[in-house]
Amino acid sequence: MTDVETPSPTPTVGDVVVRATGLRKAFGEGDGRIVALDGADVEVRLGELLVVRGPSGCGKSTLLQCLSGILPPDEGAVSWVDADGEVALADLDDDGRTDLRAQRMGFVFQTLNLLPALTVRENVELPLVLGALPAVEIRQRAGDALVSVGMGDRADAFPAQLSGGQQQRVALARALVSEPDVIWADEPTGALDSVAQAEMLELLRAAVTPTRTVVIVSHAEVVAAAADRVITMVDGRVA
Repeated sequence: MTDVETPSPTPTVGDVVVRATGLRKAFGEGDGRIVALDGADVEVRLGELLVVRGPSGCGKSTLLQCLSGILPPDEGAVSWVDADGEVALADLDDDGRTDLRAQRMGFVFQTLNLLPALTVRENVELPLVLGALPAVEIRQRAGDALVSVGMGDRADAFPAQLSGGQQQRVALARALVSEPDVIWADEPTGALDSVAQAEMLELLRAAVTPTRTVVIVSHAEVVAAAADRVITMVDGRVA
């Protein structure tokens, strides 16, 4: 009798995708030492719009960087979870963390970080060009991502030809193109006027699916009001 391999369970909405415990992070030394995280515990769940809010300097951006593996915590642990189990970021080398970010994460920042010499389409294609996908599929996926944020007709434009709100839409398309599990958005509406802010929030809300989470770091109440769940940070801790 042959053994039948049991398939891994399918992740569902509400499952934990990122778990962090006891995160501590400080910068500087002596009298200039600043404690950014002071024992933060966080769970990020699948299929939610999670907002991390708090005043400037409370540690929310540092938390995002630790959860995504950009910055290692001084103490504590961050694990990414999938159907096959958990992987601790501390157990991965630099290449492993880079691969994890490329395969499972997208990023949107307040500063746009679009390359001015590349067209909109080329900027969106960037996360895929080092992979194994054929060029025709890369082009198709970039086009689909741009359409999803209402920028399909500006694919051949350059960043300087776009408004700030349009550039931020392109940044979101670039985050979406690799079909990530989690999109990290650090103050994505902070530099936008009220109209562009509302449009961007609607697009971030639409980016949430049963298999994708969007995590927004923001101090704005209007952003928190759009969330499925809100985490408030005070002095480096989750309140």
